[in-house]
Amino acid sequence: MKTVVLFLLLIAPSTLFAQKREIAELQRDILLLQDSVRVLQRTFDEKLESLMVLAQKNLDNASSQNTAVTMMDSTLKERVREMQGTMGTPLANLNSKVDQLATEMKYLRETMADVSQRMSAMERTLTDVSAAVNTMPPPPPGAGAGTAANTSPAVTAPAPNGGAPAVSASTLFENAKRDKSRGNFDLAIMQFEEYVRTFPGSASAPNAQYQIGEVHYIRKEYDKALEAFDALLERFPENDMTALGVYMKGMTLLKLGDRTKGAAEFRSLMKRFPNNEYAAKAKVQLQQMGLR
Repeated sequence: MKTVVLFLLLIAPSTLFAQKREIAELQRDILLLQDSVRVLQRTFDEKLESLMVLAQKNLDNASSQNTAVTMMDSTLKERVREMQGTMGTPLANLNSKVDQLATEMKYLRETMADVSQRMSAMERTLTDVSAAVNTMPPPPPGAGAGTAANTSPAVTAPAPNGGAPAVSASTLFENAKRDKSRGNFDLAIMQFEEYVRTFPGSASAPNAQYQIGEVHYIRKEYDKALEAFDALLERFPENDMTALGVYMKGMTLLKLGDRTKGAAEFRSLMKRFPNNEYAAKAKVQLQQMGLR
């Protein structure tokens, strides 16, 4: 009996230590899972906000088109009545064509109204989804702990006040490029600027700064494009985008009517990067300008 009691006293501390270690590991897994949930929540909220902005923009466009169609129909009918008062019978055949046009306009208005209703329904659905996500209960303790422990870390933007991290650098950059390709230039510029501000030391930061200038150049906002290219060459003087940045700065100066400064940029590009493809393009631009 004494031997059994002595054995139990010897194994009790090791058993308690093992239990405490398991509890500590479980708590750590729970914290990792909560962090993952907050990251997913933040990413979903940002995507949802972007979708709602786009939906509202489409709804506003549809409403504007519907109003324009109504005004066109009213103006057309008024012009026809004026012509009837001055020309008389020769307009009899025209009346039937106007009626046909009015029918087509009515169909167009109905179609635009249907589009507006669908956009409104989409907006309500997005709102309902957002509300549902906000009211989702947290996952049960321990669920997905193995997955959270094996998840590889990604570069993310630091969150204010020590909260959950925001969208990752690669996701932010790809979202900006996608919006640029789709013509959502305001949103693309905003995301590229956020990338440069949040990840100034990343390898893609010079490219993001260049993209800002290129979007302004596409939109013929040459003053803003020049500022963006100057920022690229000042903040990131030596990188893969330098030659292209110098070339586009020269092209922007030409668009602004400053041939002298534009030619100076082209000559500087040819001198600094004589074997670069944009140096060859700069040479062609000088030749087209009639300069050496």
